[in-house]
Amino acid sequence: MTSPVDICNEALIILGEDTVTSLPQDGSVPSETLNTMYPARRDYLLRRYPWKFAKKSVVLGPNSTTPPFDWTYSFNLPSDYMRLLKDNNIIEGDYTFGPGNTLLSNSSVINFTYFARITDVNQFDPMFRLALSALLARDSAKSITGKRSPTAAGLYDQYINEAQFADSIEQESINNDNQLSDWELARL
Repeated sequence: MTSPVDICNEALIILGEDTVTSLPQDGSVPSETLNTMYPARRDYLLRRYPWKFAKKSVVLGPNSTTPPFDWTYSFNLPSDYMRLLKDNNIIEGDYTFGPGNTLLSNSSVINFTYFARITDVNQFDPMFRLALSALLARDSAKSITGKRSPTAAGLYDQYINEAQFADSIEQESINNDNQLSDWELARL
């Protein structure tokens, strides 16, 4: 089973540092630094890219709060909400984000697809895990080693680019699976 310590140790290996056994570990600079950075960098990376493993769908029902202005209903966003899916099935113009973690709409029920905060590292996509370890290495290098790490920065960019490429290939494959080939169409 993978743990946040394993991901932080991958970051330390990128930096050429000794690994740690726990976070935080008896006040050592690497474990204290990575322990502080880990949650924010994980959440940043989850918001930065539409990772499929973080995609969730729920049906939102209205809460009891009276919505402001011209809206009929107010909905609480899920507690693990990180980012709205761009191709959501909410009709554009039929919603807006309200105060706090609310969504305002004139529809009484909303089918809501979003990207969630995933904290269980065993649910992480392997590419996300590599990108997170490289991001941690890049951002913690100065604190841990006393200098910036171009290697970590390069690895982070590489892992993000590879994730985007893999995602485009998977999407193309899904789109092609639902279409007949020219040969099949000619025989209809």
